[in-house]
Amino acid sequence: MDELPMFPTFELFPECDSTNGLRRIIAKLINLPEVESIICATDAGREGELVFRHIYHANKCTKPVYRM
Repeated sequence: MDELPMFPTFELFPECDSTNGLRRIIAKLINLPEVESIICATDAGREGELVFRHIYHANKCTKPVYRM
Protein backbone atom coordinates (compact mmCIF):
# COMPACT_ATOMS: atom_id res chain seq x y z
CA MET A 1 0.00 0.00 0.00
CA ASP A 2 2.98 2.32 0.46
CA GLU A 3 3.51 2.31 -3.30
CA LEU A 4 0.00 3.50 -4.22
CA PRO A 5 -0.96 5.36 -6.29
CA MET A 6 1.39 3.92 -8.87
CA PHE A 7 2.19 6.04 -11.93
CA PRO A 8 4.02 4.63 -14.96
CA THR A 9 7.50 5.98 -15.57
CA PHE A 10 7.28 5.60 -19.34
CA GLU A 11 5.55 7.71 -21.97
CA LEU A 12 2.22 6.16 -22.95
CA PHE A 13 2.51 7.08 -26.63
CA PRO A 14 6.19 7.58 -27.46
CA GLU A 15 7.12 9.80 -30.39
CA CYS A 16 8.24 8.00 -33.52
CA ASP A 17 9.26 9.26 -36.95
CA SER A 18 6.45 7.46 -38.78
CA THR A 19 3.70 9.30 -36.86
CA ASN A 20 5.20 12.75 -36.20
CA GLY A 21 3.96 14.19 -39.50
CA LEU A 22 0.45 12.90 -38.85
CA ARG A 23 0.49 14.35 -35.32
CA ARG A 24 1.41 17.78 -36.69
CA ILE A 25 -1.37 17.63 -39.29
CA ILE A 26 -3.98 16.64 -36.69
CA ALA A 27 -2.79 19.38 -34.30
CA LYS A 28 -3.01 21.97 -37.06
CA LEU A 29 -6.54 20.90 -38.06
CA ILE A 30 -7.85 20.65 -34.48
CA ASN A 31 -6.67 24.17 -33.70
CA LEU A 32 -8.05 25.90 -36.79
CA PRO A 33 -10.40 28.73 -35.73
CA GLU A 34 -13.05 27.69 -38.26
CA VAL A 35 -13.27 24.21 -36.70
CA GLU A 36 -16.09 24.57 -34.18
CA SER A 37 -16.37 20.99 -32.95
CA ILE A 38 -14.61 17.63 -33.19
CA ILE A 39 -16.21 14.38 -34.32
CA CYS A 40 -14.78 11.26 -32.70
CA ALA A 41 -15.10 8.46 -35.25
CA THR A 42 -12.70 5.99 -33.64
CA ASP A 43 -13.46 2.43 -32.64
CA ALA A 44 -15.95 2.55 -29.75
CA GLY A 45 -13.77 0.23 -27.67
CA ARG A 46 -11.37 1.32 -24.97
CA GLU A 47 -8.39 1.51 -27.31
CA GLY A 48 -10.08 3.78 -29.84
CA GLU A 49 -11.39 6.04 -27.10
CA LEU A 50 -7.94 6.19 -25.48
CA VAL A 51 -6.23 7.18 -28.73
CA PHE A 52 -8.81 9.90 -29.39
CA ARG A 53 -8.63 11.29 -25.83
CA HIS A 54 -4.84 11.34 -25.93
CA ILE A 55 -4.83 13.34 -29.17
CA TYR A 56 -7.59 15.66 -27.92
CA HIS A 57 -5.87 16.44 -24.60
CA ALA A 58 -2.33 16.54 -26.02
CA ASN A 59 -3.49 19.41 -28.23
CA LYS A 60 -5.19 21.16 -25.29
CA CYS A 61 -8.44 21.13 -27.24
CA THR A 62 -11.58 22.42 -25.52
CA LYS A 63 -13.96 22.26 -28.47
CA PRO A 64 -17.12 20.16 -28.13
CA VAL A 65 -16.82 16.50 -29.10
CA TYR A 66 -19.49 14.46 -30.88
CA ARG A 67 -19.35 10.69 -31.38
CA MET A 68 -20.48 8.85 -34.49
